[in-house]
Amino acid sequence: MEKHIALCLEDLNASHHDERFVQCVALYGREPGLCLDGQGCPLWQTKTDAVCELWRSADGRLVLWKLPNTSSIIVRRASRVLEVPPEKPVILLDKDEIDVGSKTLRVHLHGTTSRMDAPRPLVTRPQRNAFRVAASTVALGATLVASTAGSAQESPRIEVREHPPAPPRMPDPPEPPDAGDHADNTQPANSESGAVLIEDDAQDSAAGDETIEVRETPPAPPPPIRSGGCCSKQPGT
Repeated sequence: MEKHIALCLEDLNASHHDERFVQCVALYGREPGLCLDGQGCPLWQTKTDAVCELWRSADGRLVLWKLPNTSSIIVRRASRVLEVPPEKPVILLDKDEIDVGSKTLRVHLHGTTSRMDAPRPLVTRPQRNAFRVAASTVALGATLVASTAGSAQESPRIEVREHPPAPPRMPDPPEPPDAGDHADNTQPANSESGAVLIEDDAQDSAAGDETIEVRETPPAPPPPIRSGGCCSKQPGT
């Protein structure tokens, strides 16, 4: 099951192209996984020197969770800026930027994955073909024009969630045997179940009124069932 988030962190302050992108995976729930230290460097399955965590919420969003008593972290979305509060889930969208220490990291979301890989650099070969270089220059110019046009519109606000998404809806009971033809008229599941798919670039850029979301209570996966009865521990404890 593809339940984790594949992403890249782009270091906008990198001095060399091969140091610019790091491939990462944000794990589902708050199990030990992807973190950042005070200099913006990725950590994996350790909280030593970590200032924040990056993980996937129960409704499929990328969460930045700032650890208590750590240095300041800033999230930027076009003209919007948020100083991240500690121990509250801040929802990140594609192309959001994170100021950590002396680094500015841009988030690139690539969808879901079943892999649980440690962060690793993304090394690309230099383009030696003159035609490819020219094509890249044209594409860059088009991107800059599109970015300039998009900046004139209101950017989505950074979302800070106060409440977790609604719990999944329980399935409807089966129809009685005498229901007849009405048994085939069952309505599809309600979309208010709280399940949200990772949005692609087009969906994120179209969310013109979306805030930088910070949640009071993060959605977390249910705890594993223990032998000997129900577990009374809460997720994440």
